[in-house]
Amino acid sequence: MVKQRGKLTKIICVIAFLLLTACMCAYLFRVFDSPTDTQKTTNQFYCEKEDTLDGVYIGTSATYRYWIPPQAYEDYGMCVYNWGTASQSISLAKFMIEDALKTQHNMKVILIELRNVKKRKIDYSSVDFRRVTDNMPFSMNRIRAIDYSLNYYQEMGIPIDYNKLDYYVPFVTYHSRWNDDIGREDLKARKEKVIYKGYVFTGSLSVVKVDEPEEYTKEAKLKGPTEKVVQDLIDYCKGLDARVIFVASPFNYTDEAYGFVNTAAACVKEEGFTVWNFNREPYKSRLNMDWSSEFKNETHANIWGAQKYTRCLSEMLHEEIDLEDHRGQRGYESWDESMKAFDKRLIEEGIRNNN
Repeated sequence: MVKQRGKLTKIICVIAFLLLTACMCAYLFRVFDSPTDTQKTTNQFYCEKEDTLDGVYIGTSATYRYWIPPQAYEDYGMCVYNWGTASQSISLAKFMIEDALKTQHNMKVILIELRNVKKRKIDYSSVDFRRVTDNMPFSMNRIRAIDYSLNYYQEMGIPIDYNKLDYYVPFVTYHSRWNDDIGREDLKARKEKVIYKGYVFTGSLSVVKVDEPEEYTKEAKLKGPTEKVVQDLIDYCKGLDARVIFVASPFNYTDEAYGFVNTAAACVKEEGFTVWNFNREPYKSRLNMDWSSEFKNETHANIWGAQKYTRCLSEMLHEEIDLEDHRGQRGYESWDESMKAFDKRLIEEGIRNNN
């Protein structure tokens, strides 16, 4: 009996030690992460109430500079979260969707931005997928996202660190912040969030006159690894219940970049998916961006361009998909608050409302 109690005590001690270690690791990962708007956006996404999102819009900075969720909510009552990160790798899309489906089981639409297929070899860095994976809750899906992205980058010949431990355990990379910029607020390990459901307002007030590009209709062959990743994404999306729509927001870049987007768009369209390429007709004319006043640079819209894009895209979603109007419904108070905060910001900035 005494021996059994001693053995049980040891087991309890081991379990307690493991739990304490896990808690400490979780705390340290939060303290030593990279504090960015991306982190705040991801934190907000994982804090969304279960089964309250109609959909999610996944993609690069083109996503969080163009799509304004609180505006779409104000116009139609739809709840489509903006989960965009700067230079996001196309290799992450299916894993982000998989994570979203863990809590948002009834999503009706998934929007996937296609512009990230235009990236050149010199444009890639590990930060592109770290912005997502570093902020994902630890899970097998997170591990698979890291492994898949590292394999994709390796096949592309990108010169980065390929030690998986550095990605599995972000603390290994960010621990040097202890001697750099760790402050009292960091030690509190708070999960800061954004108010606009993923839309990033900072820097959106600039106006740069951009030459309106001619419609480019030719295609350019995708790099072998990118072509494979796009096909993998297509195959994954075929098994989803939600309506998957691939979009390409308007930008002014090289003909080759347009060619890559055209090729990817043709691939997904051939597989039966809807594609809304706003660099091509008829979507270009329907959107009707003013290139002299609605861009902050050649590849991103400013607040006025984002308002126009959101109005057009939300109208198309409203026409295509039966999305419930959640305005004023119980359980959607955070969306009402987001809408009011966005409208207040417009007034404070003296910005006209394009609605």
